[in-house]
Amino acid sequence: MPPKRVHTNPTSLPLALRISRSSVVLTVIVGIVCLSANFSYAFKLIAFYGFFFLLLIEWALEPKLNTTTRAILIFVTLIGIAVFTYIVPLSQAPCKFEAYLHKDDGNLSKIEGVDWNKHFSDVRIAVANPTDEPYKDLDISINVDSWINKAVILNPIQGCDLTRNDGNAKLSVAKNDHKGQITFEGRRSGTGADVYDSAGNQYIDLATHAGYRLRCSILPSNYTVRLLYVAVSPKQLPPQAPPGGMALAAGLIPMSQDMDLYDAALGSRPRPNKATFKGSYSRGLKPFSIDTSIPID
Repeated sequence: MPPKRVHTNPTSLPLALRISRSSVVLTVIVGIVCLSANFSYAFKLIAFYGFFFLLLIEWALEPKLNTTTRAILIFVTLIGIAVFTYIVPLSQAPCKFEAYLHKDDGNLSKIEGVDWNKHFSDVRIAVANPTDEPYKDLDISINVDSWINKAVILNPIQGCDLTRNDGNAKLSVAKNDHKGQITFEGRRSGTGADVYDSAGNQYIDLATHAGYRLRCSILPSNYTVRLLYVAVSPKQLPPQAPPGGMALAAGLIPMSQDMDLYDAALGSRPRPNKATFKGSYSRGLKPFSIDTSIPID
């Protein structure tokens, strides 16, 4: 005679255990989605800690577990919670910044591949990841307390770029070879602005006060991005600034045909004193924010 099968009545299980078993698969799915999708950091933490909590309920209420096995499983799960807490919520990811004024004799034609001028000040900025793990999605706006003619990455790597910030003050100039009254017009262009005048002059962007934006999809471990900021000092800001109520300075520079634009528009080399950094990056699951300033040595 075959042995009689014993069927377990699921309704005899504790309610908390039945709820945890119905939720654990969903929690695992949510955890996998969190790793691959752009959910918030708080949502990811809730998913992972929820999974650990459901495991503890499973081990504590499962009737088939003996005391020793139950204790081991609960202990291992608690260790997992402690390790996860240490490597994610309690983790640190310092970003190191340096800035200094690089001195030259003022007569060079190029510095680090950049066409140079006697009116330029050479500000060097470093953004470093001093840890043994890479950072992701670094996006930092970097500015100095001076007008900036241009900025470049001195040691470019794949996935990093440096672009000028729009939506703030910039200085656009044109050569003045027209007589009579000239009116200016500012026109928004995306997040930035362009300037025109009634004489049809062609304006160039001479400098910005908005800073530049450094973005790196990956900032490698123990790596430093080196930047060169070209600081300048306009002789004077045009009285028409800003036209149209926008943060845009524009003006005509009186100059002869053979006169250099930089000689006409720029004064002596400035001495910036402060660099500011504002943005974010992430290490593993955890995002970090930056809002700081440092002196320029």
